[in-house]
Amino acid sequence: MRPALRRALREVRDTLLAEPVSPRVETPRDINLHYCRYVAEAVLDRLPDDAPVRILEDGGRGYVHTWLFHDGRHYDAECLDGAPDYRDLPFFRRHPEAAVHVEPETADPAALRQRGREPLYPAVLSRRAGGGPKSFDTRYWRWALGAFVLGASLFAVGLAGEWAVAHRLLGPGVAPRLFLDLELLGEVIVLVAPVVFFVLLPAHRANGHP
Repeated sequence: MRPALRRALREVRDTLLAEPVSPRVETPRDINLHYCRYVAEAVLDRLPDDAPVRILEDGGRGYVHTWLFHDGRHYDAECLDGAPDYRDLPFFRRHPEAAVHVEPETADPAALRQRGREPLYPAVLSRRAGGGPKSFDTRYWRWALGAFVLGASLFAVGLAGEWAVAHRLLGPGVAPRLFLDLELLGEVIVLVAPVVFFVLLPAHRANGHP
């Protein structure tokens, strides 16, 4: 079982390193920062239903780590050969304050396969049906496009209003400040929307928040 566990762990780790996930990972250390729970569940999902492998978790003072336990050794994306004490894992060597109390998870391979949960990869980076190239989910495109249209419309209304006030096409009771605020709000929406829908939301989902 130990070779199968290490092989599955290496495959999941290498897949994460090769994929354009968000947040981006360059090293196994990055994986343990963003995707440790995904790695543990994805590895367990690849093992037989009766595999004597458990998912463990510990954390404190702002750090939480999830890893695998089998036959007296602890495994994660940075420690494919396992460590006899979970505090010897590189994550806990960097953050010893996170070693507070180990909590065993109840997940098992069969339960993971039957759960039907979304993959940890952001949906915007999942493969299209039929194995086509990776692309952003149309839902994100629609949201981003809608926000862009809204922002551009507010900006246009504000700009047109400022022009009308400057050329005295509107009555003296119209405050030019209103159009300036609309223009600024439109600019903010246009600039922020791509960050929200193509960076922050995928990152939020990638950290296990569907």
